[in-house]
Amino acid sequence: MKAKLTILLAAVLAVTNVYAANTYTVGNTISEISAYSVEESVFPEWKSYTQVAVNGALSWSAGGCNSNYVVIRKSDTHLLDLVNLAYINQKTVVFGADTAVPKIGSSICLARMVQVK
Repeated sequence: MKAKLTILLAAVLAVTNVYAANTYTVGNTISEISAYSVEESVFPEWKSYTQVAVNGALSWSAGGCNSNYVVIRKSDTHLLDLVNLAYINQKTVVFGADTAVPKIGSSICLARMVQVK
């Protein structure tokens, strides 16, 4: 029984990883940061998200993500800290995303990684 559960779990993980699509940006400086309230009523799908806009266009290594914005979850405080630091110091940032994760507004990817250069 334990062997069957192990095989089933391995199969589920393998199928899940097949759909993950890693993509990342080349690097930009941040032009603006917009944080939405946890009580957002006008655009409820944006509750607790932070939207980051960059100077120039976001050039993603794989298609499917918006070229103007990337979004960060409220729970990713370490990513938010890096974005704020990069914005204040006008440092170049690289964003990573998984295009298989549902997007905000059909095209804005959720950041899974932030690198400050």
